[in-house]
Amino acid sequence: MNKLKQFLKSQVVPPTRPIQLSLLDFNNLTTFSKIQTTSDSVLGGYSTAYVEPYRLKNGNLVARFHGNLNQTVPANNPKVKKSGWAMFKTKNRNPKQNAQFKPFYWFQKQANFWWDFTSYQAIHLRVANLTPSRKFMLNVQTDTMSRTDLFQHRLFTSGVEPEASVSVAAEFNDTAPAKIKWEDLFIDIDDLVLTNRGVVQIQYYGEFERDRIKSVGLSISDGIFGPYDLLVDKIECIGGDAYMKLMVESRHSEERERLEEIDVKKLSDDDTWKV
Repeated sequence: MNKLKQFLKSQVVPPTRPIQLSLLDFNNLTTFSKIQTTSDSVLGGYSTAYVEPYRLKNGNLVARFHGNLNQTVPANNPKVKKSGWAMFKTKNRNPKQNAQFKPFYWFQKQANFWWDFTSYQAIHLRVANLTPSRKFMLNVQTDTMSRTDLFQHRLFTSGVEPEASVSVAAEFNDTAPAKIKWEDLFIDIDDLVLTNRGVVQIQYYGEFERDRIKSVGLSISDGIFGPYDLLVDKIECIGGDAYMKLMVESRHSEERERLEEIDVKKLSDDDTWKV
């Protein structure tokens, strides 16, 4: 009997929880066909939104989310009281515009959502803000009755290096002195805030349905006229050991950059006093 128990214990392996879920990996060119852009121009506004592949000098492919924000309210649409927004998001699983919400689906292929976030703790984004004065938002939409409900969180980025005071256009010139600063951002899934048309809503416990994630994307509506520019490497869900590992690696990377800046400044100061 003991041998039988030992044999069963060796054969029965408890299920492991997934620790990483790729949502958008722009190093894969096919990812670009899975997203769509939109702006207030669909309501008569004047803002623009583009997502284009951009190849870095190291050969890696990333997405460039850019355009121009314009807060001018369209004169030909009296229903619009406020304008000035642009965004990109993953395409809906059900492409039909009149696709109706259902409390449950008989088959997986009928569902209008892509992912289940139940096993994960945070959303990890690797981005580079080329317009540090601009404020971007993470958007997550669940499969609910309301088509305008979004769960959002601000992306707290520091932008390009301070000494790189060049225009956004020059940023993509091979001779530009600017240094792109990549940042790893971690957003706890529980910190996402429910909004509707940009207004924060009362959010009840359990209202964010982790197991029915319809789309993810980024947006900008910071009330500032002019260009915006953001490079996006990837967006993913993480949890468990992967979460801790990425956090530690990110902090070590930031510390190395800080020490390198200190060394460069020290060498520069020493050179000042050389005769």
